Amino acid sequence: MKFFSHLTLAETEGLFFQAPQPFFRDSPRDLLRFAVGALLYTPATDRRVAEMVRRPPWPGLTALGLCLEDSVGEAERRAARKNLIRQVRRIARLAAQGELPPDKLPLIFVRVKDHAMLQELQPFFLEAAPVLAGVILPKVNLARLQVYLPLVAEINRQTASTFYVMPILEDVEIAAAAERLFLLRGLRDLLDQYYPYVLNIRIGATDCCGLYGLRRAVDTPSGRLALLSAYIADITRIFALYDRYTISAPVWEYFPQEASASAAPELSGLLAECHLDLQNGLMGKTAIHPAQLLPIQAMHAVEWETYTDAAEISEAAESARGVFASAGRNKMNEPKPHELWARRIMKQAAIYGVLHPGVGRQELLAAVSAP
Repeated sequence: MKFFSHLTLAETEGLFFQAPQPFFRDSPRDLLRFAVGALLYTPATDRRVAEMVRRPPWPGLTALGLCLEDSVGEAERRAARKNLIRQVRRIARLAAQGELPPDKLPLIFVRVKDHAMLQELQPFFLEAAPVLAGVILPKVNLARLQVYLPLVAEINRQTASTFYVMPILEDVEIAAAAERLFLLRGLRDLLDQYYPYVLNIRIGATDCCGLYGLRRAVDTPSGRLALLSAYIADITRIFALYDRYTISAPVWEYFPQEASASAAPELSGLLAECHLDLQNGLMGKTAIHPAQLLPIQAMHAVEWETYTDAAEISEAAESARGVFASAGRNKMNEPKPHELWARRIMKQAAIYGVLHPGVGRQELLAAVSAP
């Protein structure tokens, strides 16, 4: 996989100083945790999944979450499981036959309903591990994780490829906890025991808001909703210290009919929220519509000035240099407090690319979304 791979060579060279680098299902974890990007959810009842992976109907499909939880009704869950197995086995056959090469295989995850479903599907996950990147665990709390994680570890003991887990923090036990930081530390301590298998931590903002009868308006990014702002801050405070875990941003519920509809409030709201996500240290974002993929990815591309600052800070940190003015002569670069930020930016730049001087994310979005 490679971001913005639908662009021609000339278009890529015209936009990027440093083009996005490819990544694969078996790339190192420290690379993949930045590369999940826009994770598109689709119900596991969808019978077009294998064909969608084989011939994506729209650009930007690099990570796919097949959902067996909230997007599937109880009456159709058994049929959804059967369809999921059928679709993933077809993807595996296409890969084995060379019709779906590794550079065209998106990161594919399955969102299970509960630990009983994970246990039931464990033999299938062992079979499908070469093409499945892992599982998404909804509504986790300490008790559920204590059951989930040994099952994931057992899959990993029997597979050559790392089978990852991505827990979603959205349970009422966490959202309403009076001592939330204490509770989150307990979750982190448990996840630390399975650290090589944890690809990122996801935030369930919709479920969290639903507990209080709230819903963000199209002009209200999550950072402006007090309940969500505090929730995200607590999760970041515990899990992101020293860049220990990558935290993915929650879903934006609104989508434009076309990604190129630059004046649509649904798109401007998404871009505003992505900007706040990144400023708050979140990386990647759940997507619920194909029109959200390219906007989310474009917001993750690194602009030239940011990249040059990060490169200079990284170099200065290695040489024990002190504070200095940025190349643009418009800000202070201080290696000690900015070093971790710089390392994160360099990883982000490798995956999402670095734009030429004078090219901004809005220009990139306009270019990649052009028909």
